[in-house]
Amino acid sequence: MHRIYPSSDILIIMCAKQGGRQERAALLDELSPLVPALVRSVKVRLTPELRRDLGDLTLHQLEALATLEKGSLTMRELCEHLDIAESAGTALVDKLVRHDLVERSGEPGDRRVVRIQMTSQARDMATRYRKLRRSQMQDTLKMLDNEKLTSLVAIAREIVAGSTGDSPSRATAASGSDSREMAGSRKDSRGTASYSVRTSGLVASR
Repeated sequence: MHRIYPSSDILIIMCAKQGGRQERAALLDELSPLVPALVRSVKVRLTPELRRDLGDLTLHQLEALATLEKGSLTMRELCEHLDIAESAGTALVDKLVRHDLVERSGEPGDRRVVRIQMTSQARDMATRYRKLRRSQMQDTLKMLDNEKLTSLVAIAREIVAGSTGDSPSRATAASGSDSREMAGSRKDSRGTASYSVRTSGLVASR
């Protein structure tokens, strides 16, 4: 059975919906100019020492190594994580192979699938980059208490899930090691808790 509203109630409902749309538009207009500044605030800034040790290794290649730190990935998985075409991923991996930083191997049972894994030589470099990224992220978000940081994590997961078509839990799982990049301990009056923010997509700046 459909509820029949008096004409006055219908007018109130229509005005409320219109007001809600206008409020959302105003909020989006306010958010838009903040996004570039937000991205700049969370970009990784390389220390002179790390920049020197990187040699001719590009920051995009370094991000690939950080992605592989958790374990090997197929070429398709790596490209999806870095949001690049497979042709670009192949060129990137070729350079890392020449630097003895990653190795290619076949997938047992399916020789068409190529898996990429980092070498021991690359592990120290990736670890140093990850720690630097974590430290700078913690410093950037130091004004957020645990409750606000938890809300930020939830919002970030929803945005990522909405852009990829995945559920928030699947988007978090797909992020690999980066999904726990902010897993530093933060103490409050209730003890110590760990929180995570996915940072894939953040590009280090030189």
